[in-house]
Amino acid sequence: MFRSSHLELVCPSCRKEHNGNWEPEFWKHEHYQTCTCPHCDYKIFFKTERMHSGHY
Repeated sequence: MFRSSHLELVCPSCRKEHNGNWEPEFWKHEHYQTCTCPHCDYKIFFKTERMHSGHY
């Protein structure tokens, strides 16, 4: 099981460090930060309570 702090550093698919270029993404009322691993092209979703602009 990966914790959110692990996802910020390591890809859960290939277990290598990724570039950490996070982008905001919404699904219904949930807000996520997403990042694509440069090694395996796995899309990582990191759920956050804050919007990218800093709003809650």
